[in-house]
Amino acid sequence: MLIYLVLICSAFFCVVAENSQELSMLASSLTFLAGKQTATKVPISGITQLKLMRENNEGTHLFTKYQLGNYQISLIVQDILREPADAIVNAANSGCLGGGGIDGVISNAGGEKETQLSEHTTLYDLRVALPEISGTRNRCPLGGARITRGGWLQYDYTDSKIGIHKERLNFNYVIHAVGPSCSGGITEEQKKTLANTYVHVLERVHVFNKNPKGGSAQYSEFEKIIISDLGDDYRIKSLSFPTISTGIFGCSTNETADFVVDAVCALLEKNPESDIKQIKFVFWDPTNQNKAKADYALYKKAFNEHLKSKSA
Repeated sequence: MLIYLVLICSAFFCVVAENSQELSMLASSLTFLAGKQTATKVPISGITQLKLMRENNEGTHLFTKYQLGNYQISLIVQDILREPADAIVNAANSGCLGGGGIDGVISNAGGEKETQLSEHTTLYDLRVALPEISGTRNRCPLGGARITRGGWLQYDYTDSKIGIHKERLNFNYVIHAVGPSCSGGITEEQKKTLANTYVHVLERVHVFNKNPKGGSAQYSEFEKIIISDLGDDYRIKSLSFPTISTGIFGCSTNETADFVVDAVCALLEKNPESDIKQIKFVFWDPTNQNKAKADYALYKKAFNEHLKSKSA
């Protein structure tokens, strides 16, 4: 009787062992297939759908947060110099040497004078070092973007107890983006150019994250970006956009927000994997907070409409 029992148990454990091997092989196959799918960037149904995550519609600093695949997208009513990010996008002109609006604010914070020092370089020094486009004094084409380090980005604010205080800002990079000038009305072509400006920022950041030394004339400014002090943290994982071309350049947010949102979402949906994790659209006008909130509402409407169009 004992012999029969031993034989039955042995047979049972042999079957279990065989099934375990099959289960292990099946698990390995599924892991391989999953890895293959990731490598070829075949999106799983619904994984790149825009999703509304959180929102705050009260107080001064309104915000709405979305998720699009691995990307966190935020709309924020806030001083852009106060919003933490690896990089801040500057609404620049083609010369990239400073101007009015948000460009003036960032220029002032980063240092507007040329020092030609090798260390602690001002933002002006860094922009002067950008390669000029052949035959012109321009450093960035219309609709394009160029990356520099952040320079001496500092923020001046007044405290009732200590007076004027300069606070160091932790932006490793400034991305100079040149949108169209729409004074006198905006055309369909200018709307597309503005939308592509946002897209080109994200594309250039993606290339920089993969190869910060460039290696081609197309990314010649990469050679001048010193990243040795950042180590493995050189990548741009978060960036903040202002509303490009909507100030003195005259491009109405009411007419351009949907173009920008659709173009950015289309790019992210096609590229679900990236080192970029956080993309912020920051709205601020210290002299007119109603305008900042109005622009925020227009972008929120555009994102919500994009969300509805994809879920329909």
